[in-house]
Amino acid sequence: MSKYSPEIFEKAYEIYRASEQDITPLLKMGMNENSAQMTLTWYKKIFAGELYKRSASATQVEFILNKLYCGHDISGLTLVLQSMTKYLNYYRNKKIEGIVKVFKEKLTKMDTIDPPVYPDDIDDQISNFTEGAKKTITVNAYERNPQARKECIIMYGYNCSVCEFNFTKVYGDIGESFIHVHHLNLISATNDEYVIKPKEDLRPVCPNCHAMLHKKNPPYTIDELKAKLEKNITKG
Repeated sequence: MSKYSPEIFEKAYEIYRASEQDITPLLKMGMNENSAQMTLTWYKKIFAGELYKRSASATQVEFILNKLYCGHDISGLTLVLQSMTKYLNYYRNKKIEGIVKVFKEKLTKMDTIDPPVYPDDIDDQISNFTEGAKKTITVNAYERNPQARKECIIMYGYNCSVCEFNFTKVYGDIGESFIHVHHLNLISATNDEYVIKPKEDLRPVCPNCHAMLHKKNPPYTIDELKAKLEKNITKG
């Protein structure tokens, strides 16, 4: 059996997910010890959205992306695509590049829970909310681009850009795929349609940091809020 067969990557994935990572089944399937350990390390890196600098085969990349897509694992798929994007910036591989492109397109079409309207998505000039009575309140809600949100997360992951908080690590499965996406430039300040560039215009942030960014108008920058956070942690 080839060490690059889908069957062996399936078994390696099962071992990676197990609490005790016994590589014996991989050795019995024909992998040598070094290749088996490297494959498990590869899984560990890609599921953290990190760059793994050793070469990867198109078979293993396609296997894991397809498995996550078929399992509707949006969080896992996002992190692996983030890792593979870094990999392609490090290694030029046309075959893997084509596979990654296909699954990025698939990810943008996957059903996700619509995120709530965030502070930078509505007009700040709203007042006179009344409790108890049924009222229709019209707000100037700016259209958000869900694909831009997904592209932002593919590039930057699910960790908060300010405090590094990760909902999955803290809350487990209920925290999967949850993060706010902050517009570095206020949408409401444009008064018109504009083309969002996810890499330059958006950053993932936790709700707490998102609220703190908007404690003034215009909002604090990511670096400004980071500095405030680090200063107070040092004080404590």
